[in-house]
Amino acid sequence: MARAYPFRALRCSTAPHSLPEAVVLESGAQKTAIQPAVPGAASRGVAVARYGPAVSGAVRAVRCGPAVLAALAAVTALAQNPIPQPPPVPVPPNQSQPPVQPPTPRPYVVVLDPAHGGTNTGARLERDLLEKTVTLSLAHRLAAALRARGISVVMTRDRDVDIPDLQRAEIANHARADACLTLHATATGSGVHLFTSSLSPTGSAEFLPWQTAQSAWVTRSLRMEAEIDTAFSHTSIHATMGQAAIEPVDHLTCPAVAVELAPEEAAPGVRGYAISDPAYQKSVVQVLTDAIQSWRRDWTRP
Repeated sequence: MARAYPFRALRCSTAPHSLPEAVVLESGAQKTAIQPAVPGAASRGVAVARYGPAVSGAVRAVRCGPAVLAALAAVTALAQNPIPQPPPVPVPPNQSQPPVQPPTPRPYVVVLDPAHGGTNTGARLERDLLEKTVTLSLAHRLAAALRARGISVVMTRDRDVDIPDLQRAEIANHARADACLTLHATATGSGVHLFTSSLSPTGSAEFLPWQTAQSAWVTRSLRMEAEIDTAFSHTSIHATMGQAAIEPVDHLTCPAVAVELAPEEAAPGVRGYAISDPAYQKSVVQVLTDAIQSWRRDWTRP
């Protein structure tokens, strides 16, 4: 008994009424090879089914013996009801690759420049009080207050040493400061004196002459000076604004203001303060901290 199966046979025996030596069948994407289990088994009608590669050639149908018919029936059922394939297993991301993090914001940097130091004592403010001592004390107080607000602080000196003006400018410029306060003290005048560079404003440039580098920042320095003056206007401490040629301000590539502390003269309804008065210094530090915090909100480095 022979039956024809609608497979496309790629290779088979063409001898009639005999088992094929090998039959390779293809149904859609499925390929099946049917061949005798052992050499010579074809005459006994024994066959097994297995998958194998396709070969060239094609025959519309295959005639074969009863044993192969059973194998073909099994293959036909398999072709019509293919074994379901398991879903692909998702490949976990490479754990060795860290997740992409957003760039860390650049810290806001303020440079504090306590004038004088070492053998360069500055002015004698009181009998036993030197300018270099007041500026350093004021800088330490102000640095602590600013850091408490999350502001990075760089000091051109943090002890009693004399730092050349050019080196002070190099420290500030290397830090890419967002603001710089040069601190001075005087026994004359009253309250707080604010100064910006007397250089004429110029446009920004990639390369700036060292001696006049501040010229590209004068406009911003004037704005920061006004911010500080406004902060003092809400207190009883008198403040004045001016312009002068002050080292190392002319060499700085950031908004820069020189802050000079003088005694606060008494006036009707206003208490006077000596420069050495801790309460006076604390009040000045508080105002400067608030002003720098406001400047931080308003200022964006180009």
